[in-house]
Amino acid sequence: GVRSVAAQMWADRTQCPHGHIYDAENTYYAKNGQRACRACGRERMRQRRSSEREARNVEGTSAV
Repeated sequence: GVRSVAAQMWADRTQCPHGHIYDAENTYYAKNGQRACRACGRERMRQRRSSEREARNVEGTSAV
């Protein structure tokens, strides 16, 4: 198929915006064909779980 210039620019990139290499081990292909960096996904999930854990701890404490 014919790709737009912008799509081709993204396809030619060898690293994610955070500098991780797009290789077979670190790249996830979504159902829509987009690439995703596994290392960034792990970091996002780690931060999300941490913030959710903090929110639960704050809800569990009550100031009397």
